[in-house]
Amino acid sequence: MPFSTSPQEVAEEVRRDLVRELDREVPRAEVQLVRVNDQVLAFVKAGTTLINLNEAPFLRASSAGLAREYLYVVLTHEYLHIIGVADEREVRRMTMDLIGRKFGHDGPAFKMAMDLAFPVDVMLWRSHQELSPHTFM
Repeated sequence: MPFSTSPQEVAEEVRRDLVRELDREVPRAEVQLVRVNDQVLAFVKAGTTLINLNEAPFLRASSAGLAREYLYVVLTHEYLHIIGVADEREVRRMTMDLIGRKFGHDGPAFKMAMDLAFPVDVMLWRSHQELSPHTFM
C-alpha cells in the first residue's frame, strides 16, 4: 500500500495515531500551506485546529523524497499543541518519542525529530539507549 504525501491525509494519519497512542479524543485539523520565514516549519494559533505548514521547507523535503516523514514529524508536533501541550520542550520530547515508536530509531523521521528536540533531551535519550543513563537533580 503506498503512503500518502498529501498534508491533509498525513494529518489524518497523525490524528488517528495520537488517538491510539494517547487514548483520548483528538480533533481533526485542517492543513494549509503558507509562506513564512524558513525558520518556521509550521504553526497553529492558540485555540484553533488550523495547521499552517510552511511551503518552502515542505517542498525541499518533498524533493528529497522525504515528504511523508517530514509531514508526519511536523504535523505531530503541531497536533500536540492543538490538544493542549503548550510547553515547547515537552512537545519536542513527546514528538521524538512518538516518532521513534512509529518509525523506529534508525530512519529519517526519527533523525528529523531529534534535530528538532532540545539537545539535553537528545543526550538523555542516547544515554538511556547506551544503558548509562544520566540523571539530573
